[in-house]
Amino acid sequence: PEAPIDSAPKLPGESLAETTPDLLQAPRALSRWRSAFARLPLYPFEWICLLLTAGSVGFLRWRGMRVDWRTVEYTVYPMVRALGWPLLLGVGLQLAVHLVQRKPLAGYFATLRNWRWWGLWLRLWIACMALTYTYFWVKVCVPLLRADLYDPALWKLDRLLHFGLSPSVFVTALFENSPLASGLDRWYGLWASSVLVVIAFFTASPDDLLRRRFMLSCIFLWGAGCWLYVAVPALGPIFYVPELWKELAVRIPGAAAMHEALWANYQKMVAGRSGVLREFNPIYAIAAMPSLHVGA
Repeated sequence: PEAPIDSAPKLPGESLAETTPDLLQAPRALSRWRSAFARLPLYPFEWICLLLTAGSVGFLRWRGMRVDWRTVEYTVYPMVRALGWPLLLGVGLQLAVHLVQRKPLAGYFATLRNWRWWGLWLRLWIACMALTYTYFWVKVCVPLLRADLYDPALWKLDRLLHFGLSPSVFVTALFENSPLASGLDRWYGLWASSVLVVIAFFTASPDDLLRRRFMLSCIFLWGAGCWLYVAVPALGPIFYVPELWKELAVRIPGAAAMHEALWANYQKMVAGRSGVLREFNPIYAIAAMPSLHVGA
């Protein structure tokens, strides 16, 4: 408090404001802080994305990674050039939903004529590109940041949580002689595209609050979650016990080819621990704990 507290006892009936004026000032101060924050030019999803991106780049450079402008050119420029199709896809999906739900299309077209909608759409995708950049480079650098692996402990933990059964062994035995294996293989190849479809759909929503909350959830999941890869480095059962999948690999050629590409890129990253790192692909990074794909 600005004035010294009067320690003299108060008589019954005196107001609370006279005894504790600072308690009544606290809500007003909090209200002023909220008003000031509301006037800031960035939304919370942008602040958090900015902090995660800057913090990640700063940490990687501090640990000796050459995260320079070339990394931006490699991952961000292709996304900028392909920014048109998520817009067309998202608007098309929103129109389809309006038709299915028998909502008037005039309201959505009116939303598209609002420049604020376009401004937020662009800001959402800028955050998405920064998030993708952070995720790729943190994930691919895990073998350079950590040489240890938690796969043996996680394998035992899987069996403990499933009452002595290994879920990896069980699922492999379940599908290796089943026609469902080829269906799962096709879905595996479409998974990354499906994520982009979902992002395109939500960023084209007419509900601005929903759009911002969706992007905030993506930033928490992928931007903060990728640091769990660094905290608990693991390759996953497919690489920890490769002999388990040999018979199943024939039925899932698409996934098997992807696993080979991931493993070849991982070997290049491991070789880079000596200081020489060439011709790696940041998109083909291995990290299995936690499965952010399942979270998405």
